[in-house]
Amino acid sequence: MTDQNLKGAMFTDNNCEIVYKGTIQINGDTRYYSLIKTKTQKGEDIIELAMSTGRVYINSAESKTSDKTPDVGGNIRIDGVRYKFGGWNNVAKSGQDYLGVSLKKSDVTPF
Repeated sequence: MTDQNLKGAMFTDNNCEIVYKGTIQINGDTRYYSLIKTKTQKGEDIIELAMSTGRVYINSAESKTSDKTPDVGGNIRIDGVRYKFGGWNNVAKSGQDYLGVSLKKSDVTPF
């Protein structure tokens, strides 16, 4: 069994819309938030509060230095810990596109 800590997958969701974006001051720090309207698996409307942990950027095919260079990447911070975020375009066995994601602490050699 492989260690799945700091790894995950993200899928597109065509039922989402950002309703509001803005900032909230928490303990003297400005934090960036979004309210995202989506649907449950039963089709019920819900609104989620999502906090930004940092900006990530799409790497063009020309800018990738190797096959291991992420398609999406950037520096983020979660609970005060800095990470390097990497995301790679993939296709599941079912044929569905997804972004395989991985985090590494920033003191580790970047992707």
